Amino acid sequence: MDWNKKKKHADREVESAPESNDRVENSSVWVRLKARLQRTELYQVFIVRAMKRRFTKLMYAVAIYSLLMGNLYFTSTWFPPQSFDQLEKTEGKLLRLKKPPRDSLYKMVILQEDGNKILLRVYLNKQEKDFLVNVVGDDLTVYYDHDLHPFYFKLNMVRNVIHEKISIVNYENYERLLNHYLGNKTRTIYYISIALILLSYIYIVNRKSK
Repeated sequence: MDWNKKKKHADREVESAPESNDRVENSSVWVRLKARLQRTELYQVFIVRAMKRRFTKLMYAVAIYSLLMGNLYFTSTWFPPQSFDQLEKTEGKLLRLKKPPRDSLYKMVILQEDGNKILLRVYLNKQEKDFLVNVVGDDLTVYYDHDLHPFYFKLNMVRNVIHEKISIVNYENYERLLNHYLGNKTRTIYYISIALILLSYIYIVNRKSK
């Protein structure tokens, strides 16, 4: 009986050994990659040497902020604004209207006539929200186009909602949207340029520093 228990225990150890070896091997690969990265010139310049200077840390903070803002404006220029006759259109039943916490956009789910569901995002004021909450389950006509999220996934953005021939969410002025779009292109260049200038300065100052 004892011999059988010892044999089973030994078998389990043999089975678990390859898994243990894999974990050790993966860990050693990561350690080697990390060590190789730390020996690179860029790591020494931007991390080791740069972090020794207080002023450089401040420049890093401004550069990171500029990159974030540049990315925000860049994604907002991915899809140019559409005139009303260029908008996509869907018709169907409003299944759900919900606003996630810490989000300025409402999520609207429409059950289309072919049985498919489409998720849309929409900016709503209190009056528009109250009206749509009361017509959940009714048929709507929705006009929408697309935006790009800062994390690079596409959003369906509602521009106009019609319920029983009454326009609930009116399409914003196309010229105003176009001017905003062109302004965001300029802001993208502005913030990205600031970030590149600061990072270039950090590199030049710390390149020869030991």
